[in-house]
Amino acid sequence: QLCSKYVEKRLVQDQLRLLRRRCEFHKAAYKGLSGAHAWALEALGDCLRSVAKKGAVGAEDNLKVARQKYSEANNILRLMFGEDHEYVTDIDDKMVGEED
Repeated sequence: QLCSKYVEKRLVQDQLRLLRRRCEFHKAAYKGLSGAHAWALEALGDCLRSVAKKGAVGAEDNLKVARQKYSEANNILRLMFGEDHEYVTDIDDKMVGEED
């Protein structure tokens, strides 16, 4: 996958760009509830959180956006799978863990 190549080469801005485009695509392509859209949002949140934890410029902004993406993903997944499903609780754990 192209994203993994960006990670290997440490091209974080390119990775973020691609993840944002994936989110936009899934949102436009699948108008209803979409697990693919939720997981793309989660992946973007993961990347933003990772960048923030490395102390990059704009870390607070990245964490804020990561929280928003996690929240959007969770809203979709809760409706699809229910409150107690691991897809939902995994994201809940990430949102709690980011405060460490």
